[in-house]
Amino acid sequence: MEPSSSLVPRLARVARVAYGLVALLGAAALWGWALGIPVLRDLGADFAPMSPAAALALVLLSASFFAAQIGRARGSAVAAVVAGLIAVAALV
Repeated sequence: MEPSSSLVPRLARVARVAYGLVALLGAAALWGWALGIPVLRDLGADFAPMSPAAALALVLLSASFFAAQIGRARGSAVAAVVAGLIAVAALV
């Protein structure tokens, strides 16, 4: 069995890849709305389109998690608060 000391850096890399994939998904949806390309915002034929607010919130949340991981607490908090404000605005 591997020592746990090599597991933590590996999990950190996996987390960074996950943040990047979520940001890429949100950015693709935003570009789909901006350019009028339904494939980018719908993610396929049978899915409902992702709203621009949700796509922007995904990008902001992935940036927030990434900033928290690298130790930038202020940037992380700002991105999370803006994503929360977008969520509240979408509910209203």
